Amino acid sequence: MKKYTKLFILLIGLAGFITSSAYAQKEKPKPFEYAKLFTEKEIKKQRIYTHLGASTIRKYKEVYKLMLRSSGGIHGKVDEVPVFVDTLKNLQYLYVKNEALTDLPSALKVCKNMQFLHISGNRFKDIPEVVFTFKHLKLLDLRANRFTEITAQIGELSELEYLYVGANPNLKILYLDAMKKLTKLRFLDLRGTDIPLKQAKAIQKLLPNCKVSHD
Repeated sequence: MKKYTKLFILLIGLAGFITSSAYAQKEKPKPFEYAKLFTEKEIKKQRIYTHLGASTIRKYKEVYKLMLRSSGGIHGKVDEVPVFVDTLKNLQYLYVKNEALTDLPSALKVCKNMQFLHISGNRFKDIPEVVFTFKHLKLLDLRANRFTEITAQIGELSELEYLYVGANPNLKILYLDAMKKLTKLRFLDLRGTDIPLKQAKAIQKLLPNCKVSHD
C-alpha cells in the first residue's frame, strides 16, 4: 500500500511540474513592439522630453524625442548619457548640444529607430561606436567637436541625408571611398574644417545630388 501511495504522490508532483512549466511558457513576455519610423515632418510634431526622470521612464513607449541639457551652476555640463536610456527603445531623436560628452553608451543600440542625432558642441574626438548601429539614421550633427578625421565607418550609414562636421578646425581627413557610399546624402557641411577644397569638390562630384558646403 505504501508503495502505491508513494507512486501516487510522485505522479501528482510530476503533473504539477508539467502544469507550472506550461504556464511559465505561456506567460513569456512578448517582444517589444517598436513604433513606426516617423518622417521628418512627423517627428517635429512629437513632444520633446527634457530629462530622464521617473516620469519620462514611465512613458517610455511614447518617448520619441529626448533633449539633455545642463542646469548650470555647480552641477556643470552634461558629461554622459545615463545607461538606463536603453529603457527608451522608441527614441528616434536625441539632442545633446553644447555640453561635455566624450562618448555615448553602447546601451543606446536598443534604439533601433534612431534617425536624428544632434551632438554638436561637445568633446568628441571619435564618432561613438554605437552610432554605427543606427541603420535608419538620417541626420548626424557633429559640429564643433574635436575631430581630426571622420572614420571610414561613416559609409555604413547608408540612410544618411544630412551630415554636419563643420566647426572642427583640426578635421583634415574624410575618406572618399566611404563618402561615395552615402548615396542618399543631401547636405554635407565642411565649413570651418581643414578639409581641402579639392577634396570637397571631389565629394561633390561623387555625390551630385548632395550640396557640399565649404569655406
